[in-house]
Amino acid sequence: MDVRQVANTLWGMAKVRDDLPETGASASGSAGVGSGGGGSADPQPARLRGVLDRLQARAAALLPAPPLQQQRGGADPAGPSTSSDGGGGGSGGGLLDLRDAAQLWYGLGAVRHPWSKPLVAALVEATLRSAAAAVAAAPPPSSRPADVGWGDSRTSVAQLVFRMGTVSPQLSPDHSARMVALVAGLAAPPPAAAVAAPPPLANADCLLTGSHLLRLPLPAAVVRQLHDAALAAPPAAAARAGCTAMARALHAAVGLGLQPAGREAARWQERLVRELGPGSSGRWRSDELSWVLLALSSCRLYVPDAAAAEGMAKAVVGAVRRARANDATRLRAAASVLGLDLPLRDRALLAHKAGADWAQERGMLEEEEEEAAWEYGDGYGG
Repeated sequence: MDVRQVANTLWGMAKVRDDLPETGASASGSAGVGSGGGGSADPQPARLRGVLDRLQARAAALLPAPPLQQQRGGADPAGPSTSSDGGGGGSGGGLLDLRDAAQLWYGLGAVRHPWSKPLVAALVEATLRSAAAAVAAAPPPSSRPADVGWGDSRTSVAQLVFRMGTVSPQLSPDHSARMVALVAGLAAPPPAAAVAAPPPLANADCLLTGSHLLRLPLPAAVVRQLHDAALAAPPAAAARAGCTAMARALHAAVGLGLQPAGREAARWQERLVRELGPGSSGRWRSDELSWVLLALSSCRLYVPDAAAAEGMAKAVVGAVRRARANDATRLRAAASVLGLDLPLRDRALLAHKAGADWAQERGMLEEEEEEAAWEYGDGYGG
């Protein structure tokens, strides 16, 4: 198998991951209940582990190694190679195709398996070299459109940063510094003389979320560039990214140290709720709503007006019964920060789905309502 075949195989397995057997020890351990102790363990998980181990070993052998000068700690006088043959691990000259890198990272992130640290480190190195070469490529002359080829490569690299973030590999100091330089290079606009009309930064959402997941120490100026690009993205581009991706971009920007101004936070509400929300149907997906409210609640200067707060509370009530545990955790945290007025039953259900103790939470909420009723003359002393 070559790199492309390994990448395609992992990508395909990731697409059907819900149908794959569990590969943990518990899934392949002793015989199941009711077998009388005489049955044998299901062989499927062990076979799958064997397949993944072989794919892992093959990928590690095929990933292009850095040039010998770089391995010895020196600079490569010839610069990065432009070869994309994805040669063997000892070649030292090839660059990993960005499409293969994307599929490999997607597979590692979606298929549950104890991927080895050497493989992940080698993939980080190969990805960084290929991505840096794509970003460093000269932009087209001013007589050509700025988004042909060159822009596609930059978009692919931005999406790769996000894919790497979903795996959250432990980066070495060198890899972390090079990732920061890579993201900063993508955030910087091209030289004005190089292109007739520099295109807006595409996929700022991928760069923000990926950088946050990778815990990159981005300079404040770079975070500001990415945040502003995401907020100013054309409506069509924001719609292509999707509501959840844009909300996660805002949440990531805050996590990277930026706090939007009050006017910017209000613009984010406009973008996430009115432009990218469910529209007239009012029926939010629970995951989308949870990320939108969590992102807005992370902005210290964001205060929803009465109408917005009422609409958010109604949306939470409509989504809570469909919410998964992670959605409920985000919704509960955001509702608390935003001060949303939720009915007792929905607050208790949200707490229960988020993993809080149902009885304890319900008791606390009932006490709160009794105290509120007493205060307003509607309780026992009314």
